[in-house]
Amino acid sequence: MSKVFFFKKKKITLKKLFPSKNINRDFVINDVKTLHSAKKNDLSFFDKISYSSTALKTNAGACITTENLKKHLNKKTNIIVVKNVLYELAIILNKIYSFADIDYPDLSLKKPSAIKYRSVKFGNNVLIGKNVKIGK
Repeated sequence: MSKVFFFKKKKITLKKLFPSKNINRDFVINDVKTLHSAKKNDLSFFDKISYSSTALKTNAGACITTENLKKHLNKKTNIIVVKNVLYELAIILNKIYSFADIDYPDLSLKKPSAIKYRSVKFGNNVLIGKNVKIGK
């Protein structure tokens, strides 16, 4: 099954994202993934002690974590210590996928015509696009 990418991704290196951090192995970040699905060129995050067994086995190239949790990560992973993991993750995702938070409206959407579709009951806030077909 192929992956579908909805957003354009910038090619950015780990050192460019974290210029003030000590990075052992710099690489172009392929994707941001969870600890168990990350590969050697992926960035991951570790924010709860309950994921410590997964953190020890992760293949992530780099991991954002806190000072208290960094001891649970393996030695081959670049450890990036931050104060708030999820806040830093949001900033990173905005840098990598810079247009992901912009919503482009579909201008073809219209309210359905109750006269045209007499046998269909439409709820509140229903919109229909130009390529939609309504059957029986």
